[in-house]
Amino acid sequence: MDTTELKEMLEKSGVDYSSWGKTSTSKPISSLLKEIEDGESILEEIAGGIVRYVSIVYVYVVYSYQVLKEDRSEWKDGRPPRRRGMSCSVAEKMVSGESAGTAAARGIEEELGITIDESRLKPVAETESKEDSSSYPGLITASKKYVFLLELQNAEYKAEGYVEDASDKVTYFIWVDLPQELQPAFS
Repeated sequence: MDTTELKEMLEKSGVDYSSWGKTSTSKPISSLLKEIEDGESILEEIAGGIVRYVSIVYVYVVYSYQVLKEDRSEWKDGRPPRRRGMSCSVAEKMVSGESAGTAAARGIEEELGITIDESRLKPVAETESKEDSSSYPGLITASKKYVFLLELQNAEYKAEGYVEDASDKVTYFIWVDLPQELQPAFS
């Protein structure tokens, strides 16, 4: 599939992609094409529309009584900074054939620069949803979500947080206090 074929598929299904990549939360159509090529997303034409299928891992990274949060992403193309307000530390799309644990460990390494063995990840939950995509407005996305907890070791902890310098953006991660009601679980 190339960009022209993807645009034709979206237009045929009534998906307006004209605003994609022009806001701080949406991604350009080239990003969706890359997701498809990389095996992170699958598009399926259904009666009266199109659905994007994706599997995602969410990791809560904790140290002592703190949880790591994505503070903001600054786009290199000049779009306004993005503050997603994610409750988790790291979110990563799984690629075809990849286990949830492997994807989570890959996401931790790519975004935070920390290499872990996936056996350190504690599974918390699995959920499924079907909703409009904030990355690709107007495109319904069916997602399977896997949630993990990772407790950092002393040598992995950086009090100042972490920075991911990707090809399209720079993302900053900061530490925030765990909510009081969760602190006993980490005593």
